[in-house]
Amino acid sequence: MWKNTGTCSVPISTCYYSPRFSTGYVPLHNRAALLVETHMLKSYATRVQVTYDLLVAILDEFRAHPGELRKAVDAADRSTIARAQHAGASYAIDFKSSDKATTLQLKGVAYKQAPSEISGDTWTQYDPSKVQTLTVPFWRDLVEAQRVTLPAAYLVPAGWPDIIAKLHQHGLRVDITTKPLTLAVHGTQLDDPHWANAPFEGRTMLREFKATPRTWTQTFAPGAAIVTLDQRAANVAVHLLEAEAPDSLLRWGFFNAIFEQKEAADARVLEQLAREMLSKDAALKAEFEARLRDDAAFAKDPSARLDFFYRNSPWYAQQHVGRYPVVRLDAAALAAARR
Repeated sequence: MWKNTGTCSVPISTCYYSPRFSTGYVPLHNRAALLVETHMLKSYATRVQVTYDLLVAILDEFRAHPGELRKAVDAADRSTIARAQHAGASYAIDFKSSDKATTLQLKGVAYKQAPSEISGDTWTQYDPSKVQTLTVPFWRDLVEAQRVTLPAAYLVPAGWPDIIAKLHQHGLRVDITTKPLTLAVHGTQLDDPHWANAPFEGRTMLREFKATPRTWTQTFAPGAAIVTLDQRAANVAVHLLEAEAPDSLLRWGFFNAIFEQKEAADARVLEQLAREMLSKDAALKAEFEARLRDDAAFAKDPSARLDFFYRNSPWYAQQHVGRYPVVRLDAAALAAARR
């Protein structure tokens, strides 16, 4: 019997499971997903029984409402495909817990907390012999954290065959180009990258970066992959190819090579180049002098001072360091690609 109603300061919040998890990935395909977790402190027999009972309850629901899940799935597929016909359509790629909390009655056991000389943190100790109903802060709802405007299609250049292979593995419809294409595209410049300190699932994750939208005209060699969003799995494509999506291929380290600077300039050459640039560009001169005045580390570093001029030169720009190779095509560019 449950008794001794109390309060608990430890909150419970609904988590957003990104597509790296099954319950985050399956819905991108417009399919239902359910994760069953049974507590490790329960007996094996109890865990098997509750899992069985849940499966029976789900099957009973299907029997009581035959065809309803199929109807919902078909409607979601049609909606996803139809969305591609609307210019400017948008899609939420990330979520967070709402800042509005409610309360939850949690049937638990009594506990106490004390400072720990082992961890230096708070030690929570439970007493299973004293059952207790706790009132717990509950952040139940999720709200959008980021939304993107969708393109008509994404284009992956031919020089990234491993990325194209990934798209096929996820069941996406991919059109491979057979001739050179010169297109006006929307792209992204990525700067100030920061990677995880240790590998995760065998990959070095890109944690943070600054993303700046850009537009340019580019010629793409035959063999590029065009992924249109008029397909059932369009949401999968968005999460794989949108740079800022929480589980994009970029974040999983598949594009780390774009941040590698392959060329540099000789100091002797930069000394002369810097003087020429300063004499011709008043704004650059003002920026350089401000850096010298406001950034002591920069002012004391000869290499950084010379690198400032190299990074502002046409030769650095031609390397496209940090340019995200996956580009977004609007309807006009997609039509031009199909001619």
